Amino acid sequence: MDTNIKLKPGASGIARVEFLACREAIENLRSQGYTARAIHAHFTEKGYLTCSYSAFCDYLRGEGKRSHSKKKHSPQRPMPVAKPGGPRIVKTENTPFPDPRKMNIEDAI
Repeated sequence: MDTNIKLKPGASGIARVEFLACREAIENLRSQGYTARAIHAHFTEKGYLTCSYSAFCDYLRGEGKRSHSKKKHSPQRPMPVAKPGGPRIVKTENTPFPDPRKMNIEDAI
């Protein structure tokens, strides 16, 4: 059985394979207190990981399974129904609104 498999970066499922291959080392570094960003940068620099930081965090959060950080689509809310009776009429005072061109500046302050 041939264990030398050529992986194409970017192919479907490769990020998970790369993560699982480095999983023990990643968990060791996490237990030493390294941040996820530092671990991702280290493994990407060495060429062991080709996935994005977002995907890497998803795999960390999901313990090897991609627990997507993208928002789930919420069910679409129904359109609000207009209340019967027509529009609401607001009654104002009988005094008209003052014309701003004829106002005294001192009155506006």
